[in-house]
Amino acid sequence: MKLPNWAPSWFKPLVDDEEQGGKHLHPGPLPRSGDRSFLSLLFFSWYNELLQTSRRRDLDQEDLWTLPAGYSSEDWARPIAHHSRLWEMMKGSKLLALYAWCGFLRLCSELGSMASPLLMNQMLKYLSDQSTVFAAAHHHSYTEGYIIAFLMLVAAVFQSLCLQHYIGLCFECGAFARSTVMNLVFGKVLRLQSSSIQEFILFGHNIWSAPFTASWVIGMLLSILGFSATAGIILTIVLIPLQSYIARCSEKFRSETLKYSDLRLKIVGTTLEGIRTVKLSAWEKEVEKKLHVIRQSEAKAIRNSAVLLSLNRALMDASPILVALATFTIYTLLGNELTADK
Repeated sequence: MKLPNWAPSWFKPLVDDEEQGGKHLHPGPLPRSGDRSFLSLLFFSWYNELLQTSRRRDLDQEDLWTLPAGYSSEDWARPIAHHSRLWEMMKGSKLLALYAWCGFLRLCSELGSMASPLLMNQMLKYLSDQSTVFAAAHHHSYTEGYIIAFLMLVAAVFQSLCLQHYIGLCFECGAFARSTVMNLVFGKVLRLQSSSIQEFILFGHNIWSAPFTASWVIGMLLSILGFSATAGIILTIVLIPLQSYIARCSEKFRSETLKYSDLRLKIVGTTLEGIRTVKLSAWEKEVEKKLHVIRQSEAKAIRNSAVLLSLNRALMDASPILVALATFTIYTLLGNELTADK
């Protein structure tokens, strides 16, 4: 099948697969950042060929890129193999700089999230003919509205791109960290669980981003609603330990479930090993009765854990509504007028 000149470049491997019975891509080494264009890096378009192939069939190892020189776990582990402490290893590794870049992208994403509600507030003030950062009340123009709307679009796109690049780079850092630690573990240099390192890499920036987000949200609420925002803040402070307590209780019931499951399996295994004695002594009813009691206790623990988990999820989903309801209730009871920009 001959392709027209206007056909997209990613369509060629699909036609080859159809004509040659599932030909593999064999894409070669993974392209480095310097080998890709800016727009390709920005929108992940260099990944399109692999995605188009995966839509038609399952991917094989031959469809994936090979690692370029310097990207193997041995290359990452060699400069830090002589260190015995984790922090010394991090200081001597390129991974620390890469992870710092992840933090910068997360910060940009949080700033984009911060800009969206602020711009929305300016838009509502503009629509209600109040003073904004661009013009005083009763002196607005159509151009001002277009500017605010455009900035809202830019802030949303900027936040989304930064967040997606942060997630992608965190997974890349996690993969590098895990493969490096596994290389060192097998080399008997470091005894550390590789999966724990990867989880820390993926979620480590939440240590500072969560308090940062909470701080600017509380500050913005106090600046807009004043003293009334303290009602929502207090309710949030109350809900957090409550949800933690419910989660601990649910985990306790899950531990009981495992205990009953182990006991039930142990009795079944012992019964099967001594099945001849059980049959000769006519203990089938006793064993069945004991297993029934254990199974009832196990089902009760599972039910309690599921109920508490559902309650915790309901509180998590309802907490924004409860916080907003408490805040606006106090705001109106204090004699303030509730407008759209609030």
